[in-house]
Amino acid sequence: MAEEHTPPLAGESLRTDTLEPLWDDGTDLASDDESTATSMVSGGGGTDSAIDDLDGESTCTLPGDIPVVEEEGRKYHDPDKYPLPNDEQEQERLDMLHEQWRVSHDEKLLLCPQEVFQRVLDIGTGTGIWAIEFADEHPEAYVIGVDISPIQPNLVPPNCEFQIDDAELEWTWGQPFDFIHGRMLGGCFKDPINIFEQAFQHLQPGGFFEVKDILLTLKCDDGTLEGDSPLLTWARLLAGAADNMGRPIHLASRYRQMLVEVGFTHVDVVEQKWPTNGWAKNRKLRELGRWSQLTFGRELETISTALLMHGLGWDAKEVSILCALVRKEFQNPRVHAYFPVLTAFGMKPLGEA
Repeated sequence: MAEEHTPPLAGESLRTDTLEPLWDDGTDLASDDESTATSMVSGGGGTDSAIDDLDGESTCTLPGDIPVVEEEGRKYHDPDKYPLPNDEQEQERLDMLHEQWRVSHDEKLLLCPQEVFQRVLDIGTGTGIWAIEFADEHPEAYVIGVDISPIQPNLVPPNCEFQIDDAELEWTWGQPFDFIHGRMLGGCFKDPINIFEQAFQHLQPGGFFEVKDILLTLKCDDGTLEGDSPLLTWARLLAGAADNMGRPIHLASRYRQMLVEVGFTHVDVVEQKWPTNGWAKNRKLRELGRWSQLTFGRELETISTALLMHGLGWDAKEVSILCALVRKEFQNPRVHAYFPVLTAFGMKPLGEA
């Protein structure tokens, strides 16, 4: 389980309507706390959770025919189905992203007001770090994490299991869940509304579905991010490539609409900012910016290669040149850019079948 850390200015609201564009023109913001931040990431989970009834479900046996595709020195499940790698380097990035989310949410694993947790589902669980930590924090719950790649640890709490399956297919869980969670789902699905519909169908009445994601449509409040910026060009190219592959990456902008469309009530969306580097004077935003350097700035090729090669027909050299230009601006503390980050949730109405 990840090491506990106290976020800067814990409890401070990060809703965009309350944020002021405070910045600092200091230098060397990309690497100040890189070693500290990296050391905060841990892939293991505790084993001290307890649960009385495991609900008859057993940890699945991983199938032997899970595909592994190698491209440009990276390993993928299938870059046409999910355009990010699943190798050790990407697993480390996913665990760092988990820490960035925890800083962003003041150590909370969810923002919705759900209080009862008996059965919990984490779709697109990745390395399983969210599911493991949630199982440790809620020993009364039974947590299932599902993903297409078998990259989860073997040592997990007794009230947590991982299943290797494709959430785009029909969900076959026989018993409903009290809470369903999904994070960083942009680019994962050809038919995102189907995921929302299946989540609605598999929730208990009164249960919540919470999804959170980052928008690659970078923004700036003070004009330091110019219209011909490599950062903006990169973001537009990735979005176009994902659209060409039929797997849109800007899902978060539609979360509220999709939740309402499938029947959820008490829908709310929390908007936040993740700076591209440590330019912000606000301590919490500054820390989030340093995390962005680790999770995005130094991993631009990880994020871009398969999308641009499969979605736009680029070659590896073209991707490398673009990423070099983007990285220079990503690290520039005088460019006050940030990613909009959204968390949305809704409740299945009471009395709904």
